[in-house]
Amino acid sequence: MINLTNSIKKTTAFNIVKKDKENGSLSHAYLLTVNDKVFLKDYLKAFAKLICCEESGVCETCRTCTLIESEKHLDVTFLPKEKAILTADIDSLIENAYIKTFEGGKRLFILSHAENMNAVSQNKLLKILEEPPENVYILLGVVSDYPLLQTVKSRVKKLEIPPFSKEELFSLLEKDYLDKNRLELATVNSDFSVGEVIRLYENQELLEVKKLADSVIVNLNSSSKVLETSYEIMKKKAYFTDFINFLENNYRNMLLYFENKKELILDKNITYLVETSIDYKTQSIVAILDKISTAKKKLFYNGNEQMVLEWLLLQILEVKYICKKLSV
Repeated sequence: MINLTNSIKKTTAFNIVKKDKENGSLSHAYLLTVNDKVFLKDYLKAFAKLICCEESGVCETCRTCTLIESEKHLDVTFLPKEKAILTADIDSLIENAYIKTFEGGKRLFILSHAENMNAVSQNKLLKILEEPPENVYILLGVVSDYPLLQTVKSRVKKLEIPPFSKEELFSLLEKDYLDKNRLELATVNSDFSVGEVIRLYENQELLEVKKLADSVIVNLNSSSKVLETSYEIMKKKAYFTDFINFLENNYRNMLLYFENKKELILDKNITYLVETSIDYKTQSIVAILDKISTAKKKLFYNGNEQMVLEWLLLQILEVKYICKKLSV
């Protein structure tokens, strides 16, 4: 069973809060950004234990840590109760923040995926962020803080845990995921979050989708290829979003390659893609990344997936054609 706590303890963010606790200067609210939507709550639990545990760090064995892990501590509230944080949840948070604690110590509210709160909920939360009661702490966890109001972000102490390195992920996962070649393939095609590596490892079809994204970069050279590629991708419609993300990550890594930042590229396949595809320059990749961003917006506003896909593939083909023409 994966235990993230030891890895989390090594992060700068964890040690910032640990030092705050030791100095008696805990912030009334922390905003933790982690690039792992699957295990976000596990990260938040580690920080919750740190804040509430009687030890200076996280002992994992005391009554407090055990109750937080099982989400049964009476003074530690996990939100959302259902799928997303609602305005009713924030109303309840504010009301309970002023009630005497059961254990006589800290009261902690943990908001997982706080980026999904609507503006009304965020504005309600501001009331307690501006004037928090004594011994009341709020821990917000997000995958991205972009959707949060600036007024909310300005009233919390920001923490960020960057993606783990390939070596850290291997050390964490190799005892549970024994196929080393498959684990490496899943790792280099992931966003270097634990949840995404496991998802790729456990689903061979996702790796086939990754191959389709690679094929677009190398083999998309005619309008007939656009239709052929669109057909192959739509056969795996359940993984459409994954395809778009793989494609975007490929182009971002290629951009790093062209900008001589090869040390930042962790996908060994990128060198092959760059050397195999002569139809790209820095400007063309920037243009394609912009097209992918537009495609994502079209999808967000309920665009037809196949129409958006074919539009995007035609845009990529056009950029490649222009780049090739200018190179002649």
